[in-house]
Parts: sequence; structure tokens; C-alpha cells
Amino acid sequence: MARLIAYAYKPVKTPLHRLDAGMKLFGLCTLSFVSFFGGPFGLVLSATIVVVGAMAGRLGPSELLAGSRPLLVTTGIVLLARAFSWTPVALDAKGLYAGLLFAMGIIVSFSAGSVLFATTTTSEIRESLSVLEKRIKLPVTGLLVTIGTKWSKRMAHSLTQFNSSLIIALV
Repeated sequence: MARLIAYAYKPVKTPLHRLDAGMKLFGLCTLSFVSFFGGPFGLVLSATIVVVGAMAGRLGPSELLAGSRPLLVTTGIVLLARAFSWTPVALDAKGLYAGLLFAMGIIVSFSAGSVLFATTTTSEIRESLSVLEKRIKLPVTGLLVTIGTKWSKRMAHSLTQFNSSLIIALV
């Protein structure tokens, strides 16, 4: 049996594969935010969207969670730490609930990332991030140059030389 690799691209022709990388990146950020800060409803909604996205991208559960074992172990330790009151040692129902929401948020975010990377090539992600980077850099560097001080000009120059989209795409 072939070993599954976390966040590996799966070259299949689906509508999700053809969707713009920027939209998928936005979706990943939104789903992660909602899964952590939307309470139980946001978590269920995010998880449902991830499962539908996985099905649309033809990803099975093993592909969705490939490489997640260390993350799940660490999240399990956090869950245990939150589930117990240590002085005196007792089960803390509120801590357990909060820990479960956190753990599920981590799993949903990881799975959403799996869907993104399985349906989007690195070059598509970089191109999308590059467009976003230019949209942010142009006004910021323009403002820094307009300020006209030595430090602002130096910062504007540094900002134009920095290629954050490449760094993020590689990471």
C-alpha cells in the first residue's frame, strides 16, 4: 500500500481543482476562523463544508488526515490538560468542552488545508499570493515614499525587495 503524504497535490479533474486558488485560500482562512471562533455551530458548518469539499476533490478520509498523527497527539495532550483541574485533580466539564472545541477546530483546519493542497498546485498558490501581495504592497510602498523620511524610503525599498508570496508558497 502506498504511503500517503500530507498536503500532497492530487491531479484529478474536478470543479474544485479548477476553482481559483485565491478563492480556495480565502475559503481556508474563513473555514479555519469559523471553526475556531464560531462555536459549535461554526465548527459543524466548517466541518460540513470541508467534507463536501473533500468529496468534490475526490479525497478519502485517509487522504484528508494524512500526516496528522503528530498534530492529533499534541492536540490530544492539550485536550487532556484542559479537561482536568489539577488542584484538586478532577474532571473539568467546561475545560473538556473547550478542549473538544479546540481539538475539533484543529482537525477541521488541518483537513481544510488538505483539501486546498490536494486541489491546488504550488504554482497556483504562489501566483494567487503574488497578486494579493502586489495589491497590498503598491499602496503601502506609495504611502511610505510619500512620507518622504529616510526610514520610510528605506522601508519602502525593503518592502519592494521582499517576496513574501514565494516564502509563503514554499512553506
